Amino acid sequence: MRNGISRWVLGTGLMAIVPAWAGDVLSVAAFGEVRSSYLTRGAVVNKDPAAILWTKARVNLPYGAYAGIWTWSVSAFSDSGQTAKRRYAFHENDFAPEYGYVLDIAEGWQLESTVNWKWVDLQGYEGHPEAMREWDFAQALSNPYVTPYYLMRYCVDPTYWGYWDVGVYRRCELCEDISLTPRFYCEFGDGHHFKKQYGLEGHGCGLQALNLEFRLAYALTEYLDLYASLLQFVIVDPAARGAFRHSDKVQSVTELTIFTVGVLTKF
Repeated sequence: MRNGISRWVLGTGLMAIVPAWAGDVLSVAAFGEVRSSYLTRGAVVNKDPAAILWTKARVNLPYGAYAGIWTWSVSAFSDSGQTAKRRYAFHENDFAPEYGYVLDIAEGWQLESTVNWKWVDLQGYEGHPEAMREWDFAQALSNPYVTPYYLMRYCVDPTYWGYWDVGVYRRCELCEDISLTPRFYCEFGDGHHFKKQYGLEGHGCGLQALNLEFRLAYALTEYLDLYASLLQFVIVDPAARGAFRHSDKVQSVTELTIFTVGVLTKF
C-alpha cells in the first residue's frame, strides 16, 4: 500500500508482513525465513522445520492500480516431519501473476483488492503429482485502528476446493525501528477442502482452525528488516480433531506452536 501503511502479503497461504510499497514505478521485495513447522490451510503439512523463500516484483500503474508477479518456495530440513515422500530442497514452488487496486476512502483509510492466478508446482514430491491451479482474491481495509482482511482461495484443477482466511491485525510501533504486529485469523473450508485436509467425507462448509500470531520486526536499515514471530494454531472443528487424533500420520496434530525467524529486503 501507499502512504507508509504496512500490509499483509495475501495469497501465499502462510502470510508475512512487509513494509509498504513506495511510490516508485517498480518495486521489488524478498524474504527468507525458517519455521519450526510448516502450516497451510488449516493443517500442519510438515511438523519439522522448513525454510521459505519468497520474491515479488510489482509495477505501479495509474490511479492506484498495480500488476506484479511473486514466487514462493518451501524446502524441508528432514524427512521425519511428514509422511509424504519428497526431496528436501524446493519440493513445492508456487508462481502467481497478480493485479490489484488501492482505493483511497478517507484520510488514513484505504481498501486494497488483489486477484491472482496461482500455479502450485509439487514436482518435488514422490510420484510427481500434477500441479494445482487456483484463483485467489483478497481485500484489506487499512485504517488507523485495526485492519480487517480476508483471503479466498479456489482450486480449480486438478481437484476442486474452497478455502477462506478471515482475520484482523494491527501494527504497533514500539520505537523508531521496532514494531509489533498481533494478528488473529480464522480458517474456513468447504466440503471438498475438509476432505482434502482431514479426509472427512460429507462434511459441509465450516470453521476449520483459529490462529493467533505476534510478529516482532526490526528495521536494520532502510532496505533490510529482521523479524521473528510466534503463532498458536488450533483446529476447532470436532470432526477434524477426531480424524487427526485417530490418524497415524506424524503431521496430524490438532494444535501446535510455531516459531519463525527471517530477513526481509525491499527496494
